[in-house]
Amino acid sequence: MPESEENIINLIIRRFQDEGLPEEFITFYRELFYHRLVFKKSFNISRPLFPPDSIQESISTGIPILVRLNIEPDSSSFGEQFRKILPVLQRVPEISHNLTGVLLKCEETISNPQTFQRWLKECEIPDIPDGIKSETWNLLLDEVFNPVLESYCDVLLPEIDQEKWRRGYCPICGGFPDLAVLDKENGSRWLICRRCNAHWRFQRIECPYCHCTDQKSLSYYTDDSGLYRLYTCDQCKGYLKAVDERVSQGETVIPLERIRTLSLDMQARDLGYRTGNEVTPDRRPYKQAPSTCG
Repeated sequence: MPESEENIINLIIRRFQDEGLPEEFITFYRELFYHRLVFKKSFNISRPLFPPDSIQESISTGIPILVRLNIEPDSSSFGEQFRKILPVLQRVPEISHNLTGVLLKCEETISNPQTFQRWLKECEIPDIPDGIKSETWNLLLDEVFNPVLESYCDVLLPEIDQEKWRRGYCPICGGFPDLAVLDKENGSRWLICRRCNAHWRFQRIECPYCHCTDQKSLSYYTDDSGLYRLYTCDQCKGYLKAVDERVSQGETVIPLERIRTLSLDMQARDLGYRTGNEVTPDRRPYKQAPSTCG
């Protein structure tokens, strides 16, 4: 893996350039990634904040670490981050049009400490301002709040015993995966959290959203190269994208693969499948999911 997140950003930009993508596309993601990284680094998370007993209890009970512990990031920084990323996001005409007249309300809501707590602990999209689409609001919350969770994840993920967490949601923040990786060594499936980027091992033949193990309901599609997969579940109608590292010619860079596989999201929706957040009635997965710890 690249030695630093700055290297990851540079690698992504170089690959975009090599693929001949439009300069405005490259500039958009370069600036968005930069703002996220700077914001993430502003949180100086210390390992002693998390007693080992609390971490182990979270693992044994299935309650994500950050949900169980009462973390309270400085909410004033949320409004500052919103103002920094806003000029970048407004380059997308649909987003810019949707935010007209609601910017102040958006900033006030994002800066409210309760918004972050509900987003984290309830896994829901809280307090959508009138006149804004849920997709736009969810994007804003992700761009502001995800870097916060990533900063905690960097400290906490090494403490997770991967053999004791085989659940369909994140051990750090409770988020659902939006991507999976089949590793080079033996094809084990690792889920990637859509919120904090944590990774954890999961069963190959099981839906992470509804826990279906019926092979008649579980399928996957591959592209011509075999590099990308689209896992689907006909019981809950959920889908999950995946990268097969056994086929890949280089390192797997998660932010890059999320962008490269956007066409898979569209294909899945065309087939009638939805993300984990959309197909799970109770947005708090740890409240309903059975333990599958080994």
